[in-house]
Amino acid sequence: MDALAVMMQDLLSQNHALRRENNELMDQVRRLLCEKANLLAQVRPPACPVAFPETFKGDSARLPEFLIQAASYMRFFEARFSNDTLKVAFLISRLSGAAEEWVVPYIERESPILAHYEGFVDALKRAFGRNG
Repeated sequence: MDALAVMMQDLLSQNHALRRENNELMDQVRRLLCEKANLLAQVRPPACPVAFPETFKGDSARLPEFLIQAASYMRFFEARFSNDTLKVAFLISRLSGAAEEWVVPYIERESPILAHYEGFVDALKRAFGRNG
């Protein structure tokens, strides 16, 4: 019986030591989680290096800048603009004023040019370019 009591006392001591060690480890985990949260709060995602294109209202002097902005933006986010239809739709979404009025007939008659980025850009240049 004495041997059993000694074993039981050893097990209780080990249990106590393991609980203490577990509590210390849990405290360390809590501190690390707080430190991680503080570090994450300090980290800011980098700003997009490519500006969102301003709207194009039909001013021929602004057309080259608009097309460069739009092309740069679509190139940077190329996964979002995986085909010509999406590219043309994006350009159309950035049109306003006279330029928006110009595109309405293409949309109303579901022109095939709406599925051809280069053709759409060429038509835009013809309509609003300095020589247009």
